[in-house]
Amino acid sequence: MEVILHLGIHKTASTFLQKEVFPHIKNSLFLNREKSKPFKDYILYTDDFLFSADTAIGLFKQLIEDHAESDSSSQVIISDEEYYGNPFWGSIDRKRNIDRLLQTFDKNIKVLLVLRNQVGLFSSLYNQYVKTGGTATLHQFYTYKKYPLIVSEDYFMFDRYIKYISSRVSPAALNVCLYEDFLANREVFIRAIFRFLGREDVWIELRLEKTTNSSIPANFLPLMRFFNMLTRSPKEPFLLVSIRAHKIARKLLTAVRFGRTLGKKTHLDGNQSFFREIGASNEELDKFMPSLDLELKGYPVLKVDKLRHD
Repeated sequence: MEVILHLGIHKTASTFLQKEVFPHIKNSLFLNREKSKPFKDYILYTDDFLFSADTAIGLFKQLIEDHAESDSSSQVIISDEEYYGNPFWGSIDRKRNIDRLLQTFDKNIKVLLVLRNQVGLFSSLYNQYVKTGGTATLHQFYTYKKYPLIVSEDYFMFDRYIKYISSRVSPAALNVCLYEDFLANREVFIRAIFRFLGREDVWIELRLEKTTNSSIPANFLPLMRFFNMLTRSPKEPFLLVSIRAHKIARKLLTAVRFGRTLGKKTHLDGNQSFFREIGASNEELDKFMPSLDLELKGYPVLKVDKLRHD
């Protein structure tokens, strides 16, 4: 049985794929985040001295046994952006996670990865951080650099991660897509994923226009941060006020349809060292996978000591 690992990354339409695409692919067993939780928890949180690939594959086989509706499924899809690493912990677990997955499945996998322009990715990650209970300002979000909030440039450097995976799987077993292509044409983007999965023949009509993970308008982020200082949340589970208050505030503010979103301009625009490192990383990836056309798609790229970014 073939295993598909969709590793995210964060804020690249993962929720849309998990809700609107993967569950509907015929002859494929999709293990959503709830179903795959025992396996994911073992991969992400087991002590290095205790981790065993044999135990991991045993948990995986048990999931198939528990959730396969028939023997017709020739493919299993696991999708969870947390496998890429925690963006708020300095991405220290990024290599460890992929090492464990590769060790568990060996050669029987295909890896799907979706990238995003790092400028927009940074803004979206900050929005998600506040939405789920974070209290740091935008400046603190990037500069704090201590547990529990370490936002590292390494997280945004895709080239070394992709080159590492490429050294462990065959070229046909790795597919790298761009979130910008999803925004430009969802159907073309998803059909390309179906081709990679070998499921072109089972294309079905999908709700391609649906939004599955709304952001909070930037004007309301300070208000959300204020609520987060008082209420329990995934980021702060031990505060006084019930987590229900946090969920209500989050639901109300994400439902607002006016106000600014965090656009391309952030305080990072003045951080030349950040973009210099990211630009160099993108250049390396562009050389490694020229078909991605990162420069043409507006990704930060460093050319002859001249920094260019959106």
